[in-house]
Amino acid sequence: SLAGAGERGWLGTLEAWATPVLGSVVAQELISRVSASRSAPVARRSSLLAGAIYVLVGSVPLAIGLIGPALAPDLEHPEQILPHLARRYLPVAGYVVFTGALVSAILSTVDSTLLVASSLASRNLIQSWRPDLGERQKVLVARVGVVVAGLLAYGLAHAGGSVYGLVEEASAFGGAGFVVLVAFGLFSRFGRAASAMAALIGGAAVQIGGTYIVPFGFPFVASLLAAAGSYAAVAAWEHGRGRLSWSFPVPGMPPGSPFRGRDRA
Repeated sequence: SLAGAGERGWLGTLEAWATPVLGSVVAQELISRVSASRSAPVARRSSLLAGAIYVLVGSVPLAIGLIGPALAPDLEHPEQILPHLARRYLPVAGYVVFTGALVSAILSTVDSTLLVASSLASRNLIQSWRPDLGERQKVLVARVGVVVAGLLAYGLAHAGGSVYGLVEEASAFGGAGFVVLVAFGLFSRFGRAASAMAALIGGAAVQIGGTYIVPFGFPFVASLLAAAGSYAAVAAWEHGRGRLSWSFPVPGMPPGSPFRGRDRA
């Protein structure tokens, strides 16, 4: 956890802070809103405004988490601090309203995540393989994707040890590669489709290996370094060859995008 990160040294502290912060840079709730904006200025202003509101509202549970151990020092499950304090200090009606709002927020997040996961898979994977699908088939694929994503989420929830661990794992898995390729894609034209794919594969491989196969204390930080190194190495190789040696279509990418999978001189 963030509270005990200092006991693992500076790498443990860096890991504890980098995972939720950098892992949320390409969070679906942000990307979906930005992509739905009618113009770039609207996307920019709404992102800055939403970030300010996020910090303001997010400081409330953060403050409760900081003072919670003093108010309930003997709580068996620390993750239950919020409902415990609500039950302890709110009247019955207030506690019922609070519980309903909390459950609604959780269900809303789960619903959005499942829909986005299904949409990304059906749009970027299935339709790129089968561009001849009709509208009815596309809807069917999206609905099946929601069911599959729900079953996977159910299995992960049962296998997880804590809510914090699940959130940390969700933020870290694949996040390093996305952070690296988005940073290169937005602020440079260094690298193409192959280097982006290398960053995703390299970051995910190190994250999985450092979390499950040979566990160590800073898998996300290591996956960031691996993703950046993989991207830079393949991009340099691409630059030396003068063109891509292989290509693949990326749905939704504009013709001028540095990540569009086209052979270019």
